[in-house]
Formats: sequence, C-alpha cells, structure tokens
Amino acid sequence: MQVSFIPVPVKIHTGRVMQISAFLYFNSITGHNLQGAAKTGLDGDMTGDEYTKEIALGIAENITKVLVEEIFPMERYTAAREAGWALRSFCALYHETNDSSWLTYCDRIVDYFIKWQDDYGAWLQPYTDHTMVRVPFMISVACVSLNMYYQIKPDAQIKRLILAAMDDVLENCYTYDGTLYYKELPSLQRSGSNLIILHALTLCYRLSGDRKYIDAGLDFFKIAVFYGDYASSGHHGNKLGDNDCVAYGSQSPKRFAQSYPCIAAYYKVAMELGLLPESFATMAVWR
Repeated sequence: MQVSFIPVPVKIHTGRVMQISAFLYFNSITGHNLQGAAKTGLDGDMTGDEYTKEIALGIAENITKVLVEEIFPMERYTAAREAGWALRSFCALYHETNDSSWLTYCDRIVDYFIKWQDDYGAWLQPYTDHTMVRVPFMISVACVSLNMYYQIKPDAQIKRLILAAMDDVLENCYTYDGTLYYKELPSLQRSGSNLIILHALTLCYRLSGDRKYIDAGLDFFKIAVFYGDYASSGHHGNKLGDNDCVAYGSQSPKRFAQSYPCIAAYYKVAMELGLLPESFATMAVWR
C-alpha cells in the first residue's frame, strides 16, 4: 500500500491534527488501537522504516505545539476527543521509544481532564457560547486514552476519573433502543454508532469488576453485529456471511480498524460472563 504524506501547518483544526496523529503511528503495537496500521499500512515499529518513525515524531511535535498554543491556554474546555487522541498518541510514543519526556505532556493532559471534571462535574463540551453538552463517543475516546495512561502510571485518582466519566454517560445518555445517543443536543439525540463506546465500557469493567458496564453495552453490541453497518462506525454497508467469515462492504479500512478492537474486547468479556450463547461465535444466532 503506497501512502503519500503531505506537510500540513501546525495551526489547523486541532481535533483533526490529533486524530491524524493517532491514525499514523505506533498505537497498533500497544494493543489499544489498530487504526495506524490499517489506515496507512505503515508503522515504524513493524517495518523498521526510519522515515515512518520520523513522520510519527514530527506529527507528535505538531501536537505539542497545538496543545501549548491553543488547548491549554483556553478559558473553556474543548472536545474530550481532541485531548483524548493527544493523550493516546503520547502514551503510544512512550511505549515505543521509552522516552519519558512524552509523559510530561501526558501528565498535563491528565491534569486538564481532572480540572475539567472538578469544574463541571462531567466532561461537558462547548458547542455554542451558552451550550455545554455530553458527547458519549468523545468521552469514550478520553476514557480509553486515560486507561492507557493508567497502565503506565497506576493511580487511584485516574481510575476514579475514568469510572466517573462513564457513570455519567450511562446515567444521562441512553436512547430508546438501548444504545447511547450521538450528542446531547436535541437535534442530535439519535442513536450513536461509534463502537469505541464498547471499548470504554469493557475497560471500565476490567478496572472495576462491575458487570453493569458490560450489561450497559449488550444491546448496542447485538445491534452492531446484527446490522453490520453499526459495526463499521457508520450507517451504510452490507453484511455478507460465508461459512465462518463475516465481511462488511462499502467501508474504509479505517472504519474496520476502529471497530475491530472494540467488538473483540467486548465480545471476549461477554462470552466469559456467559451473556452470549456459544453459537454466537459462528454468527448463526444473529444472522
């Protein structure tokens, strides 16, 4: 797979810079995110390609500038996705380089989330000058990223922060069909389809041992597997079953990469807890 990298200025939309960075490097090796390898086909640790490594480090440097110049000086908080992707990226860089300087930025982002929680009681995100809302999938990005940090630097406060954030989501963000809504804005309270929510719920179960997190995602998981379009974090595409293979069409590799670890992580725990029939493994029950 051939990929062309186009230099981009630092001062562009912060969420996009951070999301691109998370797609491009190293995260697949940590076991928390397969998007890098799937979206680009490149990974410095997998291929030993120094050019790829330089690209990853260069993007990371851009993120540090965005954080210092735009995010941390803000009087109001930004989307949890933006700081979450940045944290995920720096944790991955630390894993792959063993350079503790990346943890300095991780510490600042974690402090940012702690203060945000203390100020508002939840990670409410600004959408207009007078509107602060919950966005479940963005909060889930932050929780998954904070868990990566927690695995590096275990701290009871971080554990409580993650669980409190997901508890707030479960208390406030359900729709009629047992899934979580897209955004809290009245016009956007439709069912959301981003499966990173399942990943966050699974990690919360791992941290707490409380089955409520797995129970909360069960309907969402079944809908995702049954309809197929949900399983790609989108609303289109058809599911094709052929013996033991289940394939989804009309989707990008990035969509598969984002969905696979979420479904796999949740599925493993749900089977261990006996929430799914043994025949579920062959997809026969939900076809």
